[in-house]
Amino acid sequence: MARRLTYHKLLHRDGLWRIVNLKYLVQRESNTHLDADRVDDSRGDLRIQVVIGRVVKVGERTETEDLETVPVPIGDLPLLRRNRLVRDGYLLHEQYKLGEEADLRLTLDLSPENLNFFRRFATDKSGSILNSTKHSSEDDKESLFVGIGYNSDPFGIIIPCVDIFSFFYANSTFLTQLVLSESILKPEIAVYDSEKSKISGRYRKIWLKEGIPSKDARFLAMLLFDEYALEAAQSIYLHRDPDGRNAKIWPIRATPPIKGKTRLKVKGRYQGSRLIVTEILKCDWTPPFDYLEWERDNRSSKSTSGILHPGPIRKLVDIDSPEEISDELGDRRTVPSEVKQAYLGHRFPRLKAVSVKRSPKPSSSDKNSARYARENVPTKEATTALGGSGPSKRRADIREPEESPREATTQRELENVQPQAEDISDQCVSSALMLLAAHNHDLAWVDFINPGFAKTTLLSGEDHIPLCLLPSTIDNKESAWLFSDKSKLRQRVALIARVEYRGEVRFVIELQKRMNQSISTTLIWRNPHSEIQKSLLNELLLLIAAPTKPTERTRFTTAHDLQWGRCWHKTLKGTEFQRAEEFLSRLFETSPLQEEDEGY
Repeated sequence: MARRLTYHKLLHRDGLWRIVNLKYLVQRESNTHLDADRVDDSRGDLRIQVVIGRVVKVGERTETEDLETVPVPIGDLPLLRRNRLVRDGYLLHEQYKLGEEADLRLTLDLSPENLNFFRRFATDKSGSILNSTKHSSEDDKESLFVGIGYNSDPFGIIIPCVDIFSFFYANSTFLTQLVLSESILKPEIAVYDSEKSKISGRYRKIWLKEGIPSKDARFLAMLLFDEYALEAAQSIYLHRDPDGRNAKIWPIRATPPIKGKTRLKVKGRYQGSRLIVTEILKCDWTPPFDYLEWERDNRSSKSTSGILHPGPIRKLVDIDSPEEISDELGDRRTVPSEVKQAYLGHRFPRLKAVSVKRSPKPSSSDKNSARYARENVPTKEATTALGGSGPSKRRADIREPEESPREATTQRELENVQPQAEDISDQCVSSALMLLAAHNHDLAWVDFINPGFAKTTLLSGEDHIPLCLLPSTIDNKESAWLFSDKSKLRQRVALIARVEYRGEVRFVIELQKRMNQSISTTLIWRNPHSEIQKSLLNELLLLIAAPTKPTERTRFTTAHDLQWGRCWHKTLKGTEFQRAEEFLSRLFETSPLQEEDEGY
């Protein structure tokens, strides 16, 4: 089913437009009559200036004309990618392609001493740090940028501060509003209970305050449990130029919440030897924790009653995505209507690989069990602007699509599967290490993916490679192929990785061998090189692992417009760099299967 486009009332102009720029924050003027019943909260007053321009055809090329500046609620920022196209108010999935713009992978030193703030028309000894363009104006003079030292140039890489904020902090409506509110100064009071939380170590726990969305738990742990990250987030709220916190309009001043050398994937254009980043796409930051547990106060207790003592029927409400996004004040008491944006889930693949679960529910002797019935509620219009007290407008919440929850099953006790980097005879381990080496040597961009299976981690020095565990049962039945041992105590480990190499994308699926049975590496791809949904990767892994006939796999891949091939294992020689390079070449030289071979 095609994804429904999001309609944004404030950005509605007839025809095709693009988001040219994101500029200053603006404090909304207070309306005494409308705000009489509001709770004082500056998050609801903020707007971000969005510059849009009409896309026109000029000969063989396209240009942007008729620029307009539109203030929109700050909570909409996760929707507003630079160069995103807007047709008749509908936000398209496509983006405007700038001339000479390219996707690049860079290893950058984000240490504070390597970051240099400057304003739009600042100069250095060589002249203007950033050249003017046809869309530049005097109104841009207060806009802030960060120069990152690169190749001995303190401004070798240039990123607008608003883009740093958008990528690192604006990953949902709630997170965006949190960082720009006074609550970020005292998160242990407004966001989580510090005494009930565990903020250090590989296994962490966050005890959320009432009303804080658990879906943001990973990012909250990233920003709030690290002193440097928290200070970076707090500085965004504290730096409101030029009149401090009384300012009505000011530029965002932001630095990344991480420091040290980090790999980024960006879009950008060169200005001489300097790279001007137009969008940050992905960050290879490795979180200092593998597991995150969350809980909150006032949790309902688990009932032990059953069919003999049914309780009252209660509704579980599923709020549909809104048809329209407006800027009218929303009722903060309403359950939010979510607007899912897939690209938000691609930004921090290693953070997303962290296992998140709610604390186990305590038992209870309560006999008045409630029964539940689900109800879908359609939503015509919703808004991220806070402050309303009437029931007419529902709140909107923009965020990445959530992972499908796995059903809990009762099963016998199994061994704790922990792959070891030394076990290179295990083809799943050896392939994971080769892909990690290819990533670390900048040969390819590799994302390790878990599309909904139980998780385990392969440790290799300071790197943590997330791997999948096959389920112990399928349809409540144990099958030998789900385990690596004869006793069926060790769940089989599997690797799924998205590999981007020389402009091509392939998905690698590698299974731990079943006792002494070795199998080939499976490659899945789609032409042109587009993404493959996690739900399909989940089905593909089980289809490949199971003793099914190759014709069944071919029928499945053909039905979903996929190609697949096999790459047989081979002993690799040379340095780590050479082995990784040869491994990649073999993966991407594998041809799609035309006629099926029996076995593996």
